Amino acid sequence: MPLDADPKQRRIDLAERSRESSFQARCEVVRDLTAHGWDKPLNESSGNLLRNARLVLCAEWAAAEGLSLADAACEIEALLREGKEAYAK
Repeated sequence: MPLDADPKQRRIDLAERSRESSFQARCEVVRDLTAHGWDKPLNESSGNLLRNARLVLCAEWAAAEGLSLADAACEIEALLREGKEAYAK
């Protein structure tokens, strides 16, 4: 899902989605910010939001799948790499 080009609106949209606290919303925030970073480096605010969202997502993923945090992070990273490869095509 493309993010708004306006940094201020993008920050508002992402903050609203992050507050939803659902697993799906966290996945989408991580996916969308990661993809946004493929085209243009993230600013400090977006980078912090992505780091925090990834930490929470990894913890939830690990708990749901019975994995270590490191293994959950590896699985998430692998899925994001697949998305990047598909995006590049």
